[in-house]
Amino acid sequence: MGKRVDDPRERAAVVDLARASLPRPPSGRWATVVVVGAVAYLVVAVAGAVWATVQGRWDDVPWTVLLVAGLVGVGNGPRLAIRRNTD
Repeated sequence: MGKRVDDPRERAAVVDLARASLPRPPSGRWATVVVVGAVAYLVVAVAGAVWATVQGRWDDVPWTVLLVAGLVGVGNGPRLAIRRNTD
């Protein structure tokens, strides 16, 4: 996923399909609170990981949180397909 297609008609179809597969963004006040809370938690987790690494305490690094955050960041295949195939 996320590759550029040569045929212009196929590119248009890829863009339409990728846009249809994107989840709707959350809306409303509670969605904002959840997103802000998740971002704040991730910032604290990354700061804690950096601090634990500097101190040499590898057992205190929140590996699970960092792994999940990395997987969420990698899951941008449809957005990459849209970006590469939009003329």
